[in-house]
Amino acid sequence: MKNLYRTPLRVYLLLGFLAALGVYSGTKLPISLFPNSNKATIAAHVSFGSYTAVEFRNTYGTQFESQLQNISAKSIEVEKIETEYNAHDALFKVIFKWGTDPQEALKEVRTTANAFVSQFPIDIRDSLWVYNWSGNTGFLAVSFFSQTRSLDGLYDTLEPLLSPQLVKVKDATRARLWNPAQKEIQVRLDPNKMALFGLYPRDITTSLNEAMYGNSGGSVTIGLNQYNVTLPRSLQKIDDIGQISIPTSLGKSIHLSDVAQVDLAVSQADTESFTTSGAPSIILFSRPRPGGNIKRMAEEILDIVKKLEPSFPEDIKYKVLVDPSEFIRSAVNNVFREVLVAALLAVGVLFLFIGNLKNVVTAAIEIPLSIVLAFILMRLTGINLNLISLGGLALSAGMNVDASVVVMENIFRKFENVTAPQDYGTRFRLICEAVNEVKFPVIASTMASLVVFVPLALTSGLTNALLGDLALAVVFSHSFSAVVALILVPTVRLHLLNVGSQSKSHSPMESIFVRIENAYVKGLDFFLNSTVSKRISYSCVALALVSLGYFVIPRLPKEIIGRPDTDWIDLFVNTQGNTLVKQMESQTEEIEARLMEKFGDKIQYTFVQTENPNGSDIMVRLKDKSQMNPVWHEMEKYFTNTPQLTYSVSPWNPSELSIPDPPDFRLSIRGGTTDDRTLVGQEVFDLLNEKRAFTHLTSKPNLEHNENVVVRPHMEQWPYLLREKARLLPSDLADISRVATVGKTIGYLPNEGQKLPVFIQYSEGLVTSVEDLASFPVGVHGKLVPMKTLADVELKKALPDIFSVDMKELVRVEGKMSDEDKAEGPVRTLQAQKLMDDWKKTHPMPSGVSINNEDAKIEMNEALSQLEEAVGLSVLLIFLTMVLQFGDIMSALFVLVAVPLGFIGVLSSLFIFRSTLSLNSVLGVILLNGIAVANSIILVDFL
Repeated sequence: MKNLYRTPLRVYLLLGFLAALGVYSGTKLPISLFPNSNKATIAAHVSFGSYTAVEFRNTYGTQFESQLQNISAKSIEVEKIETEYNAHDALFKVIFKWGTDPQEALKEVRTTANAFVSQFPIDIRDSLWVYNWSGNTGFLAVSFFSQTRSLDGLYDTLEPLLSPQLVKVKDATRARLWNPAQKEIQVRLDPNKMALFGLYPRDITTSLNEAMYGNSGGSVTIGLNQYNVTLPRSLQKIDDIGQISIPTSLGKSIHLSDVAQVDLAVSQADTESFTTSGAPSIILFSRPRPGGNIKRMAEEILDIVKKLEPSFPEDIKYKVLVDPSEFIRSAVNNVFREVLVAALLAVGVLFLFIGNLKNVVTAAIEIPLSIVLAFILMRLTGINLNLISLGGLALSAGMNVDASVVVMENIFRKFENVTAPQDYGTRFRLICEAVNEVKFPVIASTMASLVVFVPLALTSGLTNALLGDLALAVVFSHSFSAVVALILVPTVRLHLLNVGSQSKSHSPMESIFVRIENAYVKGLDFFLNSTVSKRISYSCVALALVSLGYFVIPRLPKEIIGRPDTDWIDLFVNTQGNTLVKQMESQTEEIEARLMEKFGDKIQYTFVQTENPNGSDIMVRLKDKSQMNPVWHEMEKYFTNTPQLTYSVSPWNPSELSIPDPPDFRLSIRGGTTDDRTLVGQEVFDLLNEKRAFTHLTSKPNLEHNENVVVRPHMEQWPYLLREKARLLPSDLADISRVATVGKTIGYLPNEGQKLPVFIQYSEGLVTSVEDLASFPVGVHGKLVPMKTLADVELKKALPDIFSVDMKELVRVEGKMSDEDKAEGPVRTLQAQKLMDDWKKTHPMPSGVSINNEDAKIEMNEALSQLEEAVGLSVLLIFLTMVLQFGDIMSALFVLVAVPLGFIGVLSSLFIFRSTLSLNSVLGVILLNGIAVANSIILVDFL
């Protein structure tokens, strides 16, 4: 290194080039909220119609689960499968291991499902839907509105402009312009006329499909030419639908308009509406593709809208309702500010001790330079700029200056001992001697800090997903700090001395530091010479560690990781038994009205999503972010679960990484029959609910006593009907019931560049009760008879739903405390376990049924366990580093005293301030240990 010190220009050019490369690399790093790692979960949803849950599972479900569980491909591994069989549908959730590429996982599940789906009946086959399951990916929503145009006019104007550009956004899926007034062809059947003509919904479906779709007639060769034979569809215009010929049981044909009213009306599937500034709106809505960058997706789409805005007519305006990129930019900028504050504080502390601006800058230049150089390695290893990696850079900001201070102080000490004027050779010799004296302690202390974080980078699963980027960022940045301290600082120091700069000035607080130093020396001298004080200290440390292990740690509430501040709250509403989206929308409107009445003065605006008949999200944006905790906790208390509705209230962070949010308590009921498990589960659920063991109580499957309308044909009549050549079949009763209640889409008709759904339903409002369905007219031999003469129509208790994990059926009951009361979680869990133990003593279980307490926080505990292993490995590596540095095992053991003191400090602080044991807090233990040991190495080496 002596040659480098002699030629400062070479050092400046080299580090300048690397710094420029680091700045360039930093500008190219993708920005996201959390690291680009996730746990892929793919869902397959199937509606199984007339099957019961048990029938479908036994006939198809179990085999389908087995096929999904055995998915294997390169870098693809299934962790577990969870399946719910409800009254009319089944949901298969395939959960992959951490780090699995979501796109590959989705592709494999789709391939497996498509290969197996041929075994399903055609109506079940058509209902299969495979999609990426994620509870927190976030989305972009932009509303477009006009005071003069209709929704159709808005859509027709904007869709040709936006859609070709939206398909180019690679990070987006389902990016589309949504028109709440989207049209469909509605065929409203008259039940009396249908019965008189002896027609059933299948007759209408058959005739419409024949008219809407053409057919191929093969090909014919004439001479040297080959011609395709086609039978084009007979239906070309919407106006001609009413003229479609329908054959009747009497051997005559009628027109569709004789038994139905045909209209072009708003789609039954999209009945939700939006207003912006009082005007009806259409919505540009987009979610990120699995594994996509949501910030980049939002920015690209908003950039498209801004570029196209000049081409919009003047009356069309837009408003960004939900912009995840805004939130992510704000969160990341906050961490950038923390990095800056950490650097400035470090510089401020340096100034208090050094007292000379030039000398402070010489040491402090290590902070920004080591961070910028770390960007190079971050780009090479694929690390994003996110809250975690930036947190690592913030941690290293204060650590990085230590090496430079040690080098600077030893240079000052060398020059203080020389009173005669120094020529260049003397200055050069003294600086080289100063660096040689401390280079090994500096390298050893840097390595001690690095080996603390290296094991974190070697973890897997959730631990690596959340802390891997942080560990690597610290390692990259702190490694460069030693290089800067040993090369740049001496070079700058020599350069300054050559131009006449003083070697050292006095600190403005030197007198105070001298008094503190003298008091420290006296205290240290007393401690070293007092056997009693040493024994008391060692005993206190041992007692504190034992007390922490047995009394403090088990009582600390646990969480995965702290989340960034937000001004969004998500109120998720779930129910059971709805068959139409508009039923859920009606319930959601009532809940939203209650929400605005109670909290309207604190809410900026709301955004509602209703995507299925039994679930909806009410997104709430607050006027003031500082009101998040009080509003959140008050909403949790205000919206309490009922037998009909369950609520989930939580802050909303638009993130690619779905952070687990486990319950505080979980038990499983296994064995026995489905009815036995359900009965025991209901009793347990009611007990915990009655004792108010937890703020929120849920179960899988749903244990509520649901009822279904059961239509059971009189099978003794069907032989007679067949002899009389009646066209009615038992399946027609199910078809009539469906068309009379919810209706069905039977196909699509091309029209002016778009596909219009064709929806058939009996006149709306005819069936509002069981009695209405029982009295519904059915045509038999030209006569109108009520359905109840052909079948028993009655309200009966529904069969239990089924829930299974890895093909094993169980009932799961989970309890969770609200965020406000999360400190009570460990205590409530112990109380609930005792309550269940006492209950089992007085309530004998049905044959084969067992109740088992499960680890509700298994994923978090596994992550903490990995961290414990990382800490143990770090301590071992630190010990080996110190043995190599000192060549003495006893000196290394002496320095390791800093490790238990670090544990005591962090865990005691958590207990005193009623904080939580999380990955963040354990990381604090690791960080303190590294800093303490690094400083101890330097101290011991000087001694």
